[in-house]
Amino acid sequence: MIPQARFDHLRYANVWEDADTLILALEPHGKKILSICSGGDNVLSLIAAGADEVIAVDLSAFQLAVLRLKVAGFRVLTHTELLTFLGIQGDRATRAALWASRVQADLSAADREFWGRHLPMILRGIVAAGRFERYLDIFGRYVIPWLQPKSRIQVLYEAKGANDRTLIWKNWNHLIWRLAFGLFFSKAMLGLGRDPAFLKYVKAVPARAIAERLEHCITSLPLAENPYLNRIISGTWAQCLPHYLRPEHFNAIRNGLSRIGCFHGPIQNACHSASYQGFNLSDIFEYLDEESCRAIVKALADAASPGAKFASWNMMVHRDPATWDHRLSTHREMSSTLFRNAKACFYCDFHVSEKVE
Repeated sequence: MIPQARFDHLRYANVWEDADTLILALEPHGKKILSICSGGDNVLSLIAAGADEVIAVDLSAFQLAVLRLKVAGFRVLTHTELLTFLGIQGDRATRAALWASRVQADLSAADREFWGRHLPMILRGIVAAGRFERYLDIFGRYVIPWLQPKSRIQVLYEAKGANDRTLIWKNWNHLIWRLAFGLFFSKAMLGLGRDPAFLKYVKAVPARAIAERLEHCITSLPLAENPYLNRIISGTWAQCLPHYLRPEHFNAIRNGLSRIGCFHGPIQNACHSASYQGFNLSDIFEYLDEESCRAIVKALADAASPGAKFASWNMMVHRDPATWDHRLSTHREMSSTLFRNAKACFYCDFHVSEKVE
């Protein structure tokens, strides 16, 4: 548990961890997966990749409600309507009509009442309604246009290769940009987007760590294929959809919705009398003391089948779950390769571990 953190609001309307990387790490086809919920996106992506069952777990009832809202949208809307309802495209009036005519009827009475109290979030577009997304929107709406001319952004989209992108980055990364970036992603300001309690164990300079990863994403990976960087720069997912919203995955997700379960509470409590072949752990170890991390990893390892895979991210605190339980072994070369090619913009490391005994 994170005692100082608040869970009474929507912190993440989206998942900012690369789903393609997660799927390569966990190889979820035919497996039962325990997954941190967050915005629910990667739960849906695991279903698209053929997971036999995915249990979404979160300390926040709000995050689980967002997943169930997205599930309802997948069940009763077409792909185009879903993009409108979630806020990728379209307007408030159309979202209101989709909610009133179809989506709300697919929810439980408790969820209908819950979202009725938070209807402005739906009308705005739920994917823009999280605390972290609103924080990033300030950066995309005001900081980037102030410091980067439209022509420079357009050239970045048109870059043909790594050499072109490196040259563009040199122009992008000027002194005023570095100063503004350092201020916006300072520990104090970052607490506006994330809960300040999540930064308790951060000793690195957040802006420096994020800047290093951003440089890698801009110079090494094509912008047109990176939904997370596109969202930061353009303020929308429309130009490059995240994995779970790509049209080629729509039917697989819709047909697999019955394989999703929700668990509200600490992740270790979801392990009682259960056995899993994969674990999507997000960056939960970043927020916890070592003793709590060790206890959680023990509970997960107890519930893991032989050969089960564990995937976890580090944003600014380097934590590898295999260090807390001798039954786990980290695939270091795989972890390094996957992280190097990952499209995620806010992380400093990625770990793939396996239960070996």
